[in-house]
Amino acid sequence: MTPLEFPNVLRLAKYCGISVYDWQARIVLEIDDTAEGKRIKFAVRAPNGVGKTQRIICLAAARWMQRFPKGRVIVTSFDARQIDDQFWPAFRRLLSKFPDWHAVEAQHKVDTPQGGRLRAFTTDDPGRAEGFHRDDSSPLLVIIDEAKSIPAQILQAVDRCSYNVLLYIHISIRKRLMISSRLMGPIIPSLNRPFTVSSWIMVRGLLISWNFPS
Repeated sequence: MTPLEFPNVLRLAKYCGISVYDWQARIVLEIDDTAEGKRIKFAVRAPNGVGKTQRIICLAAARWMQRFPKGRVIVTSFDARQIDDQFWPAFRRLLSKFPDWHAVEAQHKVDTPQGGRLRAFTTDDPGRAEGFHRDDSSPLLVIIDEAKSIPAQILQAVDRCSYNVLLYIHISIRKRLMISSRLMGPIIPSLNRPFTVSSWIMVRGLLISWNFPS
């Protein structure tokens, strides 16, 4: 399998049998489009039950590893159950599509034959959250689920990593979503901010904000 077989993440989604809504497609396409950048930040807020784990987190992670066989993906969350019961089972189901990838169940780790790696974990130790770095042959994607609940010192440690793309994602009780790209300054207040026109920003000329279908 080569990147040429899947020119974008949506072709990979089809191959994996993952259907995505338009708003989910815009998020994963934006991550895909900026994957070769440096220190690109995104924030996504979404209500529970809309498929953020499979259709955003798992799809973005699988695309990163497929596109960059030597790349690195870090997935972390506040709650171990989010990793154990949500992310890992969902990502594990995708592995049948990638028979050359090797999963280590006890460590929530997946390795590619070329030396790429995905790791999913929780931690309350800032030292364990830093020390991940990109290089030209091994770009780094970091995904922080339940970002609003992560202690500030952990977020600061993650931000010291030399990532290519950093995705913050959090559940909202409101049936709305916001994605903010290349945010400057503190990210977490943007996850708490009410949904107003002033909190929307332009991404590639598009106003990125959607109401979810009821």
